[in-house]
Amino acid sequence: MTGVNLGTILCMQFTMNQRITPSVPGLLMLLAAPLAAQDFDFQIDPGSSSSIVDNEIDLALPSSAIGYFDATTNPTGTSTIPGLFGGSGNNVIPMDLGLTLDSLFSGATSGEFQLSVNTGTLSLSMDNLSIDLLNGASASTSISLSMLFNNFHTVQPTSVYVGGLPIEIPLGTTGVSNLQLTQSSPAAPGVMVPTATPNEYSFALSVPAEMSFIVDFQGQMTPVGPSPVLLPMTGTILVTGNTAQVTLDLVVNDQQQIVDPVPGFAIVDQPLPLPTILPPGDTANLLLSATISQLDTDLLLDVGLVANGGPACGIESYCDSATNSTGQTALLGVTGSLNVSDAQLDYSVTDLPPNRPGIFFMSQATTNLPGFGGSQGVLCVGAPQLRYDGVQFSDSNGQVSFSPDFGNLPQGAVFSPGSTWHLQFWYRDSNPNPTSNTSNGVRIRFCN
Repeated sequence: MTGVNLGTILCMQFTMNQRITPSVPGLLMLLAAPLAAQDFDFQIDPGSSSSIVDNEIDLALPSSAIGYFDATTNPTGTSTIPGLFGGSGNNVIPMDLGLTLDSLFSGATSGEFQLSVNTGTLSLSMDNLSIDLLNGASASTSISLSMLFNNFHTVQPTSVYVGGLPIEIPLGTTGVSNLQLTQSSPAAPGVMVPTATPNEYSFALSVPAEMSFIVDFQGQMTPVGPSPVLLPMTGTILVTGNTAQVTLDLVVNDQQQIVDPVPGFAIVDQPLPLPTILPPGDTANLLLSATISQLDTDLLLDVGLVANGGPACGIESYCDSATNSTGQTALLGVTGSLNVSDAQLDYSVTDLPPNRPGIFFMSQATTNLPGFGGSQGVLCVGAPQLRYDGVQFSDSNGQVSFSPDFGNLPQGAVFSPGSTWHLQFWYRDSNPNPTSNTSNGVRIRFCN
C-alpha cells in the first residue's frame, strides 16, 4: 500500500500485505472457505405452470332478516311477522344462515420465490413464496344458502315459512379473485439427491403458507382468510452456473375450521329475494344482516410449477463483533445498487472510536473467529481475505465512508452477477490497552 506502513499505523499483532495473516498457529486451516450456498430469485412461468383447485367453503352466518316494508318509502314492500298467523308490523326474524361456495377451476399459475441451494451439503431452503393460483384472473364459484329459522309469515306477498328445518336456496354463481398462497414462516430445510442428469437434483421440502382470496358477495368484495396450509413439495432443480430451473409439484388435501375468519365483517341490509313457500310462486323481499362466525374448508389443491431462477440480490448483516472503547459495536452498512453494471456501492461504518485508522477487506468465504490474532474483534470474513488499498480514518463522530472502484478491486477481484462477497472493517482501538476490533460482517449478493 503506497506510502503507508499499515503495521505501524494500526499497531496490530499481524502483518497485512494482500491478505490478513493472523499469528495464531494453524489459524489458516480454520479459515478454509466453506462451500457457500447459491441464492436464486425464481419467477414462475405461467405458460408452463397450472393449478387445479377443488374447494368447498362453508360459512356460518348468525343473522337476521326483516321485510323491505317502509310506510313512507315502500308501503307495498314485504312485512315479516313471527309465528304462522296473526301479529302486525314489520319485525326482525332471527336466522342461522349457512353459505356454501363450491369451486372447481383450473388455469395458469404465476408467482415467485427464493431458493438457497447448497450442492455441497445437498440441502436447500425456500423463502418469500408467493403463488397466484389464478394468474391475475377471476373464476366463478357456485353459491347456495341454507336458512334455519323459527316459524314466521310475510305480508305482501302473503306466505308462511315453517321453521325448524333448513331451506336450501341456490343463489347461482359468484366471482372469486386474488386466490393466493403466501409463505408465512421459514421453510424446513429441504434435502437434495443427485439425479442421472449432471447438475440436476431431486428435492423435497414443506413450506408453511397461508391461503387467501376475495369473494364477490353480491357486489361486496370480501377478503376471506388468510388460513394456514402446509405445502408439501417435490421436484427437481437444475443448476447451471448462476442460473437454475425448478420443476415442482405440490398436492394439498386439507380440511380446516376457522372461528371468526373475517374479523369486523358484516352484511347490513343486503336485499334477499326469498321464494314464497305456502303458497309458492311469488317472492318475498327481505333485508338481510349477518356476520361470519365460522369458516369450514375442504381443499384439494394440485399445482405443477416451472420456474426459472437467476442470482438473488441482497445485503444482510451476518456476523456481529465486540463492543469497542465507545461502549458501542461498530456497525458496517452497505447501500447503492446491486446491479453490477451500475458499479455503484457505498460502504459506511458508524460507532467507531474517533480519529482511528482501519481498513476494509472482503472475501467470498466466511468464518466466525472471536479474538483472532489477539484482536478484541470477531473475524467474519474467511480466507483468502482481500484488503482494499488505503487506510480509512474515522472522523470526530466515529464514522467512515468509502465507495469502492469496481474497476480496481483488490487483487483484480470482480463483482460479477450472481457472486456473493463478504465485507468487514478492521480498525485500531484502545480498550483500555492498544488493540484492534472489527465491525459486523456484511454479505452482498450481486445480480444482473
